[in-house]
Amino acid sequence: MAGGLAHLLSLAGQSALVTGTGGGIGAATADALGGAGANVAGVDLPDRPPGATQTSLPCDLADPRAIESLFDRFDEAVGGLDILV
Repeated sequence: MAGGLAHLLSLAGQSALVTGTGGGIGAATADALGGAGANVAGVDLPDRPPGATQTSLPCDLADPRAIESLFDRFDEAVGGLDILV
């Protein structure tokens, strides 16, 4: 980040869960959050690669039970949730 703004825009120490990281907007969002220092967990369908995130959590978000499990797995793998996209 340019100049002295890096400390203002830092997400260091923050944990993010980003859906749709297999491509497009989700992947770009995960990249941006990771670039700002966040620990990013990426979510996409089990048969789709989740993209380049620190943690991959496959999940079918159309299944309510899978979503409950997702948050448990996120907490185990990453810790407290600060950012949800």
